[in-house]
Amino acid sequence: PDLAKRFYFSALRLNPEHAGACNNLGVLALREKRWELAEQFFTRALLQSPDDAKVHYLLAQARFGAGDISGAKRAIEGAIHLDSQQPEFLKFRDQLEVGPP
Repeated sequence: PDLAKRFYFSALRLNPEHAGACNNLGVLALREKRWELAEQFFTRALLQSPDDAKVHYLLAQARFGAGDISGAKRAIEGAIHLDSQQPEFLKFRDQLEVGPP
């Protein structure tokens, strides 16, 4: 992960608007449970790729991890709007509706 981070940050230095690097740094932040950082990277990725349903989904996960349930619901609805057939999006939306066990 550290090598990957260095690579993605290098890519951002070359192109600060590189959506893929932002997305991948967001994924790494999610794995580390650094929710706010992940949200920042996914939000930045969406500025360049607003129609990327998977990034909306990942943003929903980051917001959920940070305790922002309403923000997570908005993000997952954005993902579903773009790809209403993706089972993992629908499952996550349903989990958000039900709430914690």
